[in-house]
Amino acid sequence: MRERDPYLLRVFGEVDVSTAAELRLAVFEALETAPRIEIDLGGTSFFDSSGLTVLVGASRLRGFDRDAIRVSNASRSIRKVLSITGLDHIVAVTD
Repeated sequence: MRERDPYLLRVFGEVDVSTAAELRLAVFEALETAPRIEIDLGGTSFFDSSGLTVLVGASRLRGFDRDAIRVSNASRSIRKVLSITGLDHIVAVTD
C-alpha cells in the first residue's frame, strides 16, 4: 500500500443492529492507523441506520473531511439511502 492509498475495508453480508458494532470496531481501528479509509460495500446485501451511524461517527472523528472516508461499490439501494440521508455529502461515494 502506498502512503496515499486509503486503508481498504471490505464488508460482506448485512450491516444492521446485530453487526454494526463489528463494523464500527473495524472502521475505528483503521482510522487509528490510516488518514483515509475506503469501505467497500460490494459484498453487502443490506445496510440500515446502524451502518449509517457508523459512517457518521467515522466522519465526525475525521472532522467531516469528505476525502477521509470513501464508500465504494455500494449497491444502487445503498447509494440511494446515502443520498436521501445526505451522507453522500460527508463521505465520498464511488462506484
